[in-house]
Amino acid sequence: MLPTRTEISYLIDQYDALFLDSYGVLVDGVNPLSGAIELIDRMNEEGVSYFVVTNDASVSLESRVRTLASQGLQIDVDRIINSGSLLPGYFSAHDLQGSPTLVLGTQDSKDYAEAAGGRLVDFDDDSEPDVVVVSHSGPHDWEQTLKILLELLSRRFQHNDPIHLVLPNPDFIYPNGPARFGFGAAAFVNLLE
Repeated sequence: MLPTRTEISYLIDQYDALFLDSYGVLVDGVNPLSGAIELIDRMNEEGVSYFVVTNDASVSLESRVRTLASQGLQIDVDRIINSGSLLPGYFSAHDLQGSPTLVLGTQDSKDYAEAAGGRLVDFDDDSEPDVVVVSHSGPHDWEQTLKILLELLSRRFQHNDPIHLVLPNPDFIYPNGPARFGFGAAAFVNLLE
């Protein structure tokens, strides 16, 4: 079944708020998609309640706003919701505040985990992680990283002391420009699972 074509005016009139994905809806990973700038400008001018939802936990909200602005999309920080902001709820629900936490991702990814209550550790620290957050696919030597993680996860599982493996972004691939893609963190976590 093909989706029904709907005019944006109908959606604005019909709903109290609109939720838009960023990648694939507003941007292709590098540039704004056709009509995206005009849509955001219109919604800003008309005072439409809208939010940009993204499962990218590798960039701070402030950095995302700056990137979108450089692409011509004027979106306030309070209109962006990302999966990194869900980490405090996860850490709280699983009583993980203060737990040694290894984050594979950007500095912003590490900041999200630390704000959630994780105590950041690295592979070469004396304390091994109780939580591994895989927030971004790079920059890592994935062959070596996966080998170390597989051994760690297996050993801890065999000792009935499993590690929490947290994946804020379940995308296997992500757009990285017109007809260009990168491997998402889920591609690597899938190998571990």
